[in-house]
Amino acid sequence: MLTGFLIACFALGTCAEVAQAATLYVSPAGNDGDGLSWENAKTTIQAAIDVAPPDSTVLVTNGVYDSGSVVGAGNLKCRVLITNNVTVRSVQPHGAVIRGSGLQHHGDTANAIRCVEISSGTLDGFIVEEGATGGQTYNDDSLAGGIFFHDQVSSTATNCIIRNCKAGGGGATFRGVLETVSFPIMSLPERTAAARCISARRTGA
Repeated sequence: MLTGFLIACFALGTCAEVAQAATLYVSPAGNDGDGLSWENAKTTIQAAIDVAPPDSTVLVTNGVYDSGSVVGAGNLKCRVLITNNVTVRSVQPHGAVIRGSGLQHHGDTANAIRCVEISSGTLDGFIVEEGATGGQTYNDDSLAGGIFFHDQVSSTATNCIIRNCKAGGGGATFRGVLETVSFPIMSLPERTAAARCISARRTGA
């Protein structure tokens, strides 16, 4: 019975294909094409993530990525929201920079932008800077101007530098798994650099 259903399904062209993991490309010099090659690279990291199937890899070339935003936890905007177990990787370690709204917008819910939020996936090899949160209390809109993780098991930041971020709590990061993450001394404007993170191998304090 199932075999007959599948044959009919394929004959009619109505069976949905399972999306395969892919490699997508991001460059400031891209043309916002399909993102499947450097020649047709997306110009923002979020644009590539939005079309990436689960378990895909997004490769990001050197540059400062400081445009665009998406609404994340606590209705706070973030520059990059990683979902679906996507890996976002800087081609040259620390050659790509994700920049938030700037510290002047800390406490300004309308204009504050966190740098990165991860519900599931990995951020690898970036400089993350100048992120700010809108709230002043210990809530989702006030935690982590740098990287906000949804939990402590399904999201990782590795080989990143997080600097000059400001939040009501966990100025640089909140939750998540940190691997070889550096916090320069100037990245600690408020409270602690990292709150409730696990497996952290950090430098700088």
